Amino acid sequence: MKVYKKINPANGEFLYEVEIFDAEKVKKEVERAKDGFNEWNSLSLKERVSVLKKVIGEIKREKETFIKSVMLDAGKVRQDAIIEVFTTLNHLHYLTKKGYRFLLPKKRSAGYFKNNSCYTVYKPHGVVGIISPWNYPLILTATPLFHALLAGNSVVLKPSEITTEVSLLLEKICKKAGIPDNAFRVITGDGSTGRALVESDVDMVCFTGSTAVGFEIAKKCAEKFIPCILELGGKDNAIVFADADLERAAAGIVWGGISNGGQTCIGVENVLVEEKIYEDFLEMLKREVESIPKENLGAVINSIQFEKIEYHIDDAVKKGAKIVCGGEKLDNFRFKPTVVRDITPEMKIFYEETFGPVIGVMKFKDENELFKIANSLDYGLNGSVWTKDLKKGKRVAEKLETGAVCVNDCLTNYLISDLPFGGVKKSGMGRVHGVEGVRSFVKTQSVMVHKFGLKKELWWYPYKKKVENIFLKLIDFLF
Repeated sequence: MKVYKKINPANGEFLYEVEIFDAEKVKKEVERAKDGFNEWNSLSLKERVSVLKKVIGEIKREKETFIKSVMLDAGKVRQDAIIEVFTTLNHLHYLTKKGYRFLLPKKRSAGYFKNNSCYTVYKPHGVVGIISPWNYPLILTATPLFHALLAGNSVVLKPSEITTEVSLLLEKICKKAGIPDNAFRVITGDGSTGRALVESDVDMVCFTGSTAVGFEIAKKCAEKFIPCILELGGKDNAIVFADADLERAAAGIVWGGISNGGQTCIGVENVLVEEKIYEDFLEMLKREVESIPKENLGAVINSIQFEKIEYHIDDAVKKGAKIVCGGEKLDNFRFKPTVVRDITPEMKIFYEETFGPVIGVMKFKDENELFKIANSLDYGLNGSVWTKDLKKGKRVAEKLETGAVCVNDCLTNYLISDLPFGGVKKSGMGRVHGVEGVRSFVKTQSVMVHKFGLKKELWWYPYKKKVENIFLKLIDFLF
């Protein structure tokens, strides 16, 4: 049996071994999930909601266990782990209080065809394969999982091998709450296990992770002609205008870029600052970064990520950027929060996802230059606009090529359950959260019912000149 040895990223200590499921074992788990689908989907929507409410209770009872597990698996500080548990419960609470209503049959207008009634019904896809990442091992697993289960799907989950224990704990409490054993299966392993899951007989795939892997999954799903949701990389811009509350902007941007070791797909990576306040705002960012207590800094997940962070900083400095603060390891497990000034679009730190506690800063003269810079990126996940002029803030936000934008805030939009979340361009496709997210995990069926009327409709055979004239007159009258 092949295994992956899990190391605590915060101190380098060995934690546990993870079995790497091969293709044959994955296939068997998917087959079990197909049986589980029949059992789970046979429950009414009301009954499934009742079970998910019990899951809320179990998570609340085990919140300290989840917090500890997230900290150990992902190297997070306690506050970051608590936010994960809070956000998970917030989204699940939303699904059980409001989100389930989006799965009820919905009446639709029949227009001029008054003899008909129309409505839509929402049906599960079947078995949903979910592949979740390491950076937020609870919330980025729980969100698609509970969306899929609410809709009546069964789930086969492949968590990152780096953060497996969190998902195994989630599986345990879900079974305790009453989710059938075969309706939710966890398979463990590395990329080969994930590939086997995508290539198996699943009916849908939901993946959160790198853009490169996401593209390969999209191709495989296209070949199989099954739907997929892809939440991929980000390179999010924070745009700071001279009229912003600069103190709030600096505090928010630093938290948005540094929290969780900077390993957040919607974290702030680029800061675009209006030219007239550029120097002053750099000083504010520096003060804010240097005031962060060391014990508030999360770990960098592994040596590969350390190397990428250092490579991006070195590339920027070689091309003319300057380090304002940080720029080196704090110890073997954490990287000093870093601000790099005078970045340009030619630098990797500008156009590639760094995924570390590094904020790159550049200036802009006016809005024309701003949009040219901001929208030049291949990514389009999230962003933020900072200004006291809310009319301008909303106007600028709506011109950005991103799936989501915050005005005078950052990252908080992910915590708001009614607001759909997902990217554009190379940041992905599909949505979670809100009505869009709930219905991403179902098939929509349209139903039309003829209530009463003629023995034959006018436009049925045999065709008549009189009917043709009626329709010609209706075209001119109705439209």
